[in-house]
Amino acid sequence: MRREGRRRLLKAVGAVVLGAVAAAAAKPVKALRKLTRRSYRGPGKYVYLIDVTKCNGCQRCVIACKQWNNLPWDTPLGQYPTELSYDTWTVVKRVVYKGKTYFVKRMCMHCNDPICVAVCPVGARFKLPEGNVIVDTEVCVGCKYCVQICPFNIPRYSEEEGVVRNCWLCYNRVEHGEPPACVLACPTGALDFGLREEMVKKALKRAKEINGYVYGLREVGGTTVMYISDVPMWKLGMPSPEFIGTKSLAVMEEEQLAAGAPTGIGLAFIIGFIMRIIDRRRKASSAKKREGRR
Repeated sequence: MRREGRRRLLKAVGAVVLGAVAAAAAKPVKALRKLTRRSYRGPGKYVYLIDVTKCNGCQRCVIACKQWNNLPWDTPLGQYPTELSYDTWTVVKRVVYKGKTYFVKRMCMHCNDPICVAVCPVGARFKLPEGNVIVDTEVCVGCKYCVQICPFNIPRYSEEEGVVRNCWLCYNRVEHGEPPACVLACPTGALDFGLREEMVKKALKRAKEINGYVYGLREVGGTTVMYISDVPMWKLGMPSPEFIGTKSLAVMEEEQLAAGAPTGIGLAFIIGFIMRIIDRRRKASSAKKREGRR
């Protein structure tokens, strides 16, 4: 009888634990606002590594993201999403470069000093000390400033919902010291997550071993998500440093304010100014590519 009582107790405890896990997975983002009244700036506590040379395109990270975040599967059965959307926060793109096939996981880069946070007029976006960049969909008004200005073209707007969403780096796991769900699902070791100093050392060591590159250390002032590759990441679809620069776009915004941007139209002016810079870089990059082909 005592054994049966223990079993029932263990089952009850197990049910409570599973319920707590499910509740954590579905925890509304608005609760995170209680953690910070002012968005954190600078490198976060953690770094998320993507080793492109180890990715085999299995798509398990995409499946794990959908499952953990309760996101609907918005592609036909048996097919995987190829583009980010309001309900798809990560995709794995197939890229062929010089006859070699690469699989490149795309997701929010969680910038060290995110411009999307700086331009949000209602404070719906904020960054936490761990490095996660969060959007509170209950505060978001759907202005799409973040969509227009993101240097990595990540946030996605929903016409139906009238708000923007993107990867939140599984904060409901990270806050408990656990890696994002996609990292646990990766069978090849292409994904890794840990303390910043440790991960940066690991990335630099791996890049040296393959005579390759680390992307995200300096781009737009640095990012939480970093890539390791044996070819430059801008050859695999990521924006080049010439295009996005190594200075935070949020810092550029501050420089414009300090220079006396008109207060009445300050935000629109700043966004337009930065977009002109990005467009100029894009044109310069395209011109160099055309020149190289001649």
